[in-house]
Amino acid sequence: MGGERETTLRGLVGLSIEPANEPPHHLVLKLGVRRLRCSLELDHPDFGMDGRLDGIFTLNCWLALLERLSTGSDPVVLLGYDFSDQYSGWLRVGPVHAGSVEVQPGVSGFADYQLELSDLLDPHRRIHDFQPDDAPGIVRPLADIVAQVAAARDALAKRRATEDDDVQAD
Repeated sequence: MGGERETTLRGLVGLSIEPANEPPHHLVLKLGVRRLRCSLELDHPDFGMDGRLDGIFTLNCWLALLERLSTGSDPVVLLGYDFSDQYSGWLRVGPVHAGSVEVQPGVSGFADYQLELSDLLDPHRRIHDFQPDDAPGIVRPLADIVAQVAAARDALAKRRATEDDDVQAD
């Protein structure tokens, strides 16, 4: 009974990415009841150019990887969510039963300056040291995760447009 209840409770919580109460571009990844630091931009010279390679770019990579998961092209995907100069944070997403996936946060020893843009679309090529967090992940329908990631991307795009409008008004 306890295992059923835990799975049911874990299935009720979701994933969201929201602005932190800090300077622009600081985000919080809410995964179930957990709040994780979220930095979606690599320390890479191409990020920040014309605003095209930013958190929106990273979330578009997530959506492409989740599409590959949904079609069976990839059995498990890694979504980069926290890029720092000491490590990188990843969400491992894989199927648990029909239509549902488990989202488990963890880390890799690859620092952001060691990563390339291509690693966001094909992280398994180089990320072999993923270590899951001790706390359990969440279980949700894959369609819900895709919808939540798309909503986060759209919210970031709207926020960026508002910031761009504010800069142009000055």
